Amino acid sequence: MNLKMIDQFGEQRHVGIQMTEFRQGAYIVLQNLSQSSIALALIYTFGHVIIAMSVVSIMTGASLWEAGLVALIEPSINGVWFYVLHKIYTLFKKRISVNDCTAGSNPARQGSTP
Repeated sequence: MNLKMIDQFGEQRHVGIQMTEFRQGAYIVLQNLSQSSIALALIYTFGHVIIAMSVVSIMTGASLWEAGLVALIEPSINGVWFYVLHKIYTLFKKRISVNDCTAGSNPARQGSTP
């Protein structure tokens, strides 16, 4: 089965991988999640909370419950920040690609005279 993958430059590439139906479904879900700001922010926040809980518990000797309460505040704020940052990045990236596309159709920008 050939799958279409989008590389880091936004170009589609065909990848010949033997995939089961389950793997193909998981691949599609992960590919869609990687393009969603809210999904990335939630995954990042969840991982950050788990890491912060572990570090607080190990360093202070607090129970996981106490460490979890402490660890929820800072990563939650970071998750909101990550969401905002990713949204800004996505808008900026779209604006750059639109400007690149329109720059090619404008003779004045290319330095030629009409």
